[in-house]
Amino acid sequence: AHSNLGSIYTQNGNFDLAKKEFQRSIELEPTLPLGYLNLGNYYASRGEFRQARAEFLRAREQYITYKWGYPMPPELDLNLGRVNLKLKCFAVAEKYTQQYVQGVPDSLEGLLLLGNIYQQEEKVELAKKAYLQVQGGGLASAKAQNNLGLLYIQQNQYQKAHDAFNSSINFYPQIPD
Repeated sequence: AHSNLGSIYTQNGNFDLAKKEFQRSIELEPTLPLGYLNLGNYYASRGEFRQARAEFLRAREQYITYKWGYPMPPELDLNLGRVNLKLKCFAVAEKYTQQYVQGVPDSLEGLLLLGNIYQQEEKVELAKKAYLQVQGGGLASAKAQNNLGLLYIQQNQYQKAHDAFNSSINFYPQIPD
């Protein structure tokens, strides 16, 4: 109940109360992963990535250790990939994002994140491969094509960069990049 109340507070913009409710949830039942998961999301939304990572890892541990009748949400690994990327822990970010993509292979968000990780690690060919898998249109495809264009510029492949940027605009004309 406290975790749910914290989520309601979050939706209403009462972030301090939300945090208190998530913490209360954990105090009352420390084996329940939901409080840690929500607290991790709270910290991530505030740019407090180290604390977010710690809470996400606690949530993951609780999902693995205790059986509450519902599976670990795949998005937990995606969140761990995101916060580890922000913390420049590339190998760990790659590990969790790969786990997420294996569980949700059609996830455009997961493939885009994987491409971003590879790009920051300067694994250009792997980044290109990940970006090329982001198909289906919309903002994720536009971001992937834009990032692909940047990679092509680095390789002096200007026509390919031009084509990628045009694809980006076609997928999502409002993209500012």
